[in-house]
Amino acid sequence: MSRWYQHLPQSTRPILLHRTSPLIDGFFEDGPPAVRTSALRILVRHHGAGFLPQLRRCLAEGRPRKVAQEAFWQVNRMREEARPMLQEMLGSELWTERKAAVCLLRRWGELTEDQRRTAEGDEHKAVRNATYLRKRRSA
Repeated sequence: MSRWYQHLPQSTRPILLHRTSPLIDGFFEDGPPAVRTSALRILVRHHGAGFLPQLRRCLAEGRPRKVAQEAFWQVNRMREEARPMLQEMLGSELWTERKAAVCLLRRWGELTEDQRRTAEGDEHKAVRNATYLRKRRSA
């Protein structure tokens, strides 16, 4: 497979990270939201499913929103690996985890009738609303 930079001199080729650096870990922990989101993508690419606990933490915190949204989409891409974690999240004390689990399972078509009923009776409005399929507005 040809890379666009192979014809360039060695000194001008882009640096390809084969392992993450402490700097990227630091950006993920303490950077501004846009930087944390980019670091999250790099770390998921590097660690794969091993990064699921950190993604769960981002979903639980819910803030900054940009980071939580990116964590949601990364978990969505790890469907098979994330399924056991989502089952745990359904019983969580944190409404943000319950909502994310309901949304992902509903998106995948794997939200069972019992899970849907439990979510509809949840104490938090956001979890209850996550069970509904939204209809698009017609123009």
